[in-house]
Amino acid sequence: MSKSLNEQPPAYPHSTTSTSFELQDRPEKSQPLQTVVPLSGLTCSPAPVECPGCNFHGMTVTKQKIGNTTHAWAVGTWAFTCILCCVPYCIAATKDIIHICRSCGAHLATWHRSGHTEVLLYN
Repeated sequence: MSKSLNEQPPAYPHSTTSTSFELQDRPEKSQPLQTVVPLSGLTCSPAPVECPGCNFHGMTVTKQKIGNTTHAWAVGTWAFTCILCCVPYCIAATKDIIHICRSCGAHLATWHRSGHTEVLLYN
């Protein structure tokens, strides 16, 4: 019942051990998969843009910023509860969104929770 170390394992009929493959025809340069969003059309999520500063085509980086909507919510919660006025400053849904170029770090636009987009870098 003991097997020697020199014995080969049995061959399985359905196994393929071939590691060769053929490359498919691919374009040399990658094509952008998404259309570019104009800076005035940016909203609360990252979007593909063309940076006017460095001409980079790619997704923006987004960060949250306390804005007028945050302050309005704080005044509203204070007026109705007389406490808890700091809660809106801890909630992401009350903050404005800053869009930043992933390549050069330029501040492209700010989307305010009121629905207005303020473009800061123009062509």
